[in-house]
Amino acid sequence: KLGEIVVNPEAFALLAQAPGQSDPFKLSSDFQGSVEVNDAKAYQSTLTIELDGFNIKMLNGYTDQSWYSEKDFDGTVSPVSFVEKIGQAEKTQQHEIQFISNSDGDIDWLVGLFYYDIELDQPYTLADAGNPFLTSLDGNSSGIFYTQTGQLDASSMAVYGQLNWQATDKLNLSVGLRYSEDEKEGYESQDVFYDSVLDFCDEVAFAGLVAANDPYGTPTGCSRSGAYLAAVSGTDTHKENWDAVDWRVNASYDLNDDSLLYATISSGSKPGGFRLGALQNDPATAANESVVDNEELIAYEIGYKTTVGDSLSISTAAYFYDYSDLQVELAILDPDSGIVTAKLDNAPSVDIYGFEVESTWAATEKLTVLANYSYINSEYKDDFFVSDNKTNTVRNVKGNELNRAPNNKFTLAGYYVQPVGDGDLVFTANYSYIDDQYMTVFNDDIETVESYEQLNARISWQPASEKYEVSIYGANLTDELSFANDYGVTGLDDGVRRNGRPINPRTYGMELALFF
Repeated sequence: KLGEIVVNPEAFALLAQAPGQSDPFKLSSDFQGSVEVNDAKAYQSTLTIELDGFNIKMLNGYTDQSWYSEKDFDGTVSPVSFVEKIGQAEKTQQHEIQFISNSDGDIDWLVGLFYYDIELDQPYTLADAGNPFLTSLDGNSSGIFYTQTGQLDASSMAVYGQLNWQATDKLNLSVGLRYSEDEKEGYESQDVFYDSVLDFCDEVAFAGLVAANDPYGTPTGCSRSGAYLAAVSGTDTHKENWDAVDWRVNASYDLNDDSLLYATISSGSKPGGFRLGALQNDPATAANESVVDNEELIAYEIGYKTTVGDSLSISTAAYFYDYSDLQVELAILDPDSGIVTAKLDNAPSVDIYGFEVESTWAATEKLTVLANYSYINSEYKDDFFVSDNKTNTVRNVKGNELNRAPNNKFTLAGYYVQPVGDGDLVFTANYSYIDDQYMTVFNDDIETVESYEQLNARISWQPASEKYEVSIYGANLTDELSFANDYGVTGLDDGVRRNGRPINPRTYGMELALFF
C-alpha cells in the first residue's frame, strides 16, 4: 500500500515483475501520456532612439498561455491506475528601458530600469477513475484522491548600471551595480481522501484481495465503515517581499593580439519564494515553512582565451562559487497520506569550484573539430538536516555533493562539409561522457546514476537556396543505458523501490526541415 491512502497499483499488476527488469527499454503503462497547449500568445517590441551622447532602448514583452497534461503516474498495467493531471495558465509582462552611451572616448556606460509581472495558476490532481468508492462521491466522477492548487502573483523591479573604462590599450575595467525588489503573493489549497479498508483490514485480508485480483472488494472480516473520507482539506495564503543589492567587478588584459586574461568578482541573488500546494506551513511555529529566503552568491572567476595560428581557439576558466541559503528542492513525505511532495528549503552554505576548457580546431577547410571538458566539485559546508524517506529518519548531509552535479563531463564533436553540386553534404558526429551523479542530497548508492556515454551521427544535405534540409541520423548508436533523465527511489512505506525512465535507445531516423 502507499502509506494509508490508496491501494498500490503495483500490488495488482498483471505481471509479477515490471518489464523493465528484463528489458529496460520496455515500459509498463496503462496509456500514452499527453501534453496539450490550449492557447499561446506572445508579443515583443523593441524601440531604439538615437540622441547626442546616448541612445534610449525600450523593450516590451507579453505572453498569455495555458497547457494541460495527463500521464500514467504509477507506471504499471494494473486494475488500479493512478492518473496524474496537471494544468497551468499564466500571463506575463516585461518592460525594460536602457540608456546607453554612444560617444567616443575611453569610458562608456549603461543605466537601465526593469519590470516583470506574472500571474500563474496551476492545479494538480491524482485520480483513480476505476475506484467506485471515489467516483461515488459527489462531484468526483474522475476518482480524484489527491488534489492541490497553487496560485501566484509576483512582480519584480530593478534598477542597474554599468561603467566600462578602457584604462590602457591592453587593460579594460568594468563595474556594475543592481538593486532589485520582488513581491510575491500566493494562495494554495489541498484535499486528500483516505481509504478506510486499509485502516481496518490486516495484511492477510489485503493479501486475499491481491490473490483475487479484486482491489475494491471487501475481504472477510473487514468492513468499509465510512468508505472514503476526506482526511486533509485546507487552504493557506502567503505574501512576502525581498530585496537585494548585487555588484560586479571585471578586469581583462590583452597579452597580445591573440590572447587575453580576465578576472571577475561578482555577487548574485535569487529571490525567495513559496512552494505552493502542499500546505507545508506549520501554524504552531513562528516561521513560515512554505517560504524560502533569498539565495545569495559570491562568485570568483579567472580565465584565459587565445587563438593559435589561424585554426585553433582555446578558452579556459576556473571558478569558485560561495553560496549562502542555496534554494534546494527536497522530497517530503506525509506519513499519514503517503503522498510525497516537493519542498523548497535553504541550505546554509554550499561551495562549488571547478574549471572548463573549450576548444575549436579548423583542421582543414572542410573539417572542424570541437572538444570541451569540465570539472566541478560541490559540497554542503555546514550542518543541513534533511528527512530521508528511505529510512524515515532525519540525516545531516554536511559534506555531501549537490545532486545532478557530475564531477567530469567531456564532449568531442566534429563536422565535415563537402560541396556537392548546388549545395553541401554535411557529416556531423558527437561523443559525450557524463560522470556519476547523485539524484538526491543523501549521495547514497541506491540514488546514484552511474556514468554513461553517448554517440550520435548525422548526414545532411543543404542546398545553396537554404530553403530546406534533408537529414538521416542515428542517436545513441552504442545503445547506452542510463536513467540520468528520470530516476528516483520511493520511501520506506513503499518498499524503497527504484523507478525511472531510460534515455532513448539506439534510434535511426530521417528529417525534412523547411525554412521560410
